[in-house]
Amino acid sequence: MFKPTCSENYQHIYSNDPAVDQKHPDFDPEKWAETGDGKWLPLRPGAEPVRFELRHLRGRAKAYLTDRQASGVGGASTLTDAVSLALVKIYNGIREDGSEFDVKTVMVKDARLSMADDDTIDTLYSVDNGSLIAELGLRIFKETFGNPT
Repeated sequence: MFKPTCSENYQHIYSNDPAVDQKHPDFDPEKWAETGDGKWLPLRPGAEPVRFELRHLRGRAKAYLTDRQASGVGGASTLTDAVSLALVKIYNGIREDGSEFDVKTVMVKDARLSMADDDTIDTLYSVDNGSLIAELGLRIFKETFGNPT
């Protein structure tokens, strides 16, 4: 019987989240990105960060990203696609109007994949001029394809 190597979803905290104590001596966003170890992303006492639940990309989703890169689509578009494919839920995410942030998905028929809708991605893309999407996308690529050598 075949078993997926990574079946559990994982969580990510944005390194520029206001709950992160960037002045703490252990704060090291590069080590955080490399290891996923929360030690390198210390939180302010009593602060609750926004947490992004992400799925491991396998099968059709992984092939989709591989094909996009091979066809010359790269950079921000590919990172955004990775986030669209992997984003499951946002915890403690509040919109400007005070409502809870829900991830809505749409089916992309030509790719036969479920992806986060444009409103979700546009909202995330507006955070720090795309830095949130870039950080999430790079984490997803690391989890999906491993560290580049």
